[in-house]
Amino acid sequence: MRTWIVVLAAGLALAGAGQASAGCWATVGLHTPVSEPAAGGTWPVELTVLQHGRTPLPEARPTVVVAGEGGEVLEFPATLVDPAAARFRAEVVFPSAGAWSVAVHDGFPWGEQCAQTHTFGTHAVAAAGGPPGTGGRQAAPEPPPAAVGGDAGPEGGGSLVLPLALGLGLGGIGLATATALRSRRRRVVAPL
Repeated sequence: MRTWIVVLAAGLALAGAGQASAGCWATVGLHTPVSEPAAGGTWPVELTVLQHGRTPLPEARPTVVVAGEGGEVLEFPATLVDPAAARFRAEVVFPSAGAWSVAVHDGFPWGEQCAQTHTFGTHAVAAAGGPPGTGGRQAAPEPPPAAVGGDAGPEGGGSLVLPLALGLGLGGIGLATATALRSRRRRVVAPL
């Protein structure tokens, strides 16, 4: 009886883990350089959302999120412009000059627990009018290297720790189940 309980528990664990690791993450890539307009100007953002960093995910509902140094947070929903490439576009308006952080909530379509926010650094937005010859723009600080292509994996860190831990845990459960079944068979088939 205990063997069947162990087998049932292992089966349930495998079923749940298979669903959780079947593709519950996406990457976001910005195709528009983060060269901010002057305050009040528009930054046309183009981005792609890829499941596992490879497969276009046109079902996603991404939102560009900008946060000012004063605590103001603004969200700009992106609309799908190329379904085959999962390319989206949003029109971002920075209401004031100063430092603004840029992020994209990927809008993963199959469960909010899978959706992630991908960060793209903090950037300087010039005051309206800005320095002459720049069209109202000031040079923004260079984004960190990781911000250029977006995040590489789940939780925005590019880490495969969770899938690896799930695989090792499931392998251990499988090994324990096989060992339990094997020892059970040996005890049942005893010589007369």
